[in-house]
Amino acid sequence: MKWFQLIDAADDRSWAISVPPEQFDDPKKVWEFSAGKLVQVLEPIHLRMQQGNERDFSLTGFSIPVVTSRFREVVETLCPNEVQFFSATGVGKMQLSILNIPVSLDVIDYKNSTVQLCMNRGRAFRERYGKPEMVSKLVIKKNDLGGRSIFRVKDWRPAIIVNAKLKDALVDAAVTGIYFSEV
Repeated sequence: MKWFQLIDAADDRSWAISVPPEQFDDPKKVWEFSAGKLVQVLEPIHLRMQQGNERDFSLTGFSIPVVTSRFREVVETLCPNEVQFFSATGVGKMQLSILNIPVSLDVIDYKNSTVQLCMNRGRAFRERYGKPEMVSKLVIKKNDLGGRSIFRVKDWRPAIIVNAKLKDALVDAAVTGIYFSEV
């Protein structure tokens, strides 16, 4: 089976959406949405938007996917038990959701990927030391993916990986704001 990184196709005309961290009891909670684990929060989640072209898929600065009902319907049809959706408000009358992918797999093929590791041992970087700081070419180990359709990559929060079936369904549904890179 082929696997693809789902990438935000933002350009300078695209809207920009953010999830203000101050709406949570603990502002660090916003990072849980890109950590590859189950999240429990009160809904709806408030969003902020800067005007621009609407898209069905957008990543916030915290690597949190914000999706429209078109994107959500495709994912709920093919892999409803692999994701969490949270209702969101603050962007006009559009029905937007936060997509959480609660699985993070250790799949980076370091031999064939181009990865720059964090080598800073300073206090602020202790947790990141020896982990990816930049991945310019991602190749994943395809063994033992457990029959999944979508997951995050352990230690590399921006990466969302989908199988070919989900990729093709998103393309067939004409979902906007995305492109794919085979991994």
